[in-house]
Amino acid sequence: MAMTTSQRNYLKHNWMTFANLILLLTLVYNYATSQQEIRDDINSLKKHANDEVRHMPFDKKIQIFVPRVELDSRLESIEEHQRSFAIKQEAMYKLLLESKSR
Repeated sequence: MAMTTSQRNYLKHNWMTFANLILLLTLVYNYATSQQEIRDDINSLKKHANDEVRHMPFDKKIQIFVPRVELDSRLESIEEHQRSFAIKQEAMYKLLLESKSR
């Protein structure tokens, strides 16, 4: 395919415009691909944030990771300590009343 003289002169005089077009198309392509990458990153962050396996609410974590048997035994231990403390407190109160009455 041979070029005529007028076509050669047109390209010769307007080569910068053609180069600018290529540059512009390259910039638009790069901008579009970077925007798509940003959108993909945002979507993956949203998916990660909504993942309840990794970001479980605290109440649900307690239900799963703290066994009820352990909680029950701790509560029973606390109640037993309170009972023994109440008994000791009553004994001290009685001793205090006896010492005042003497």
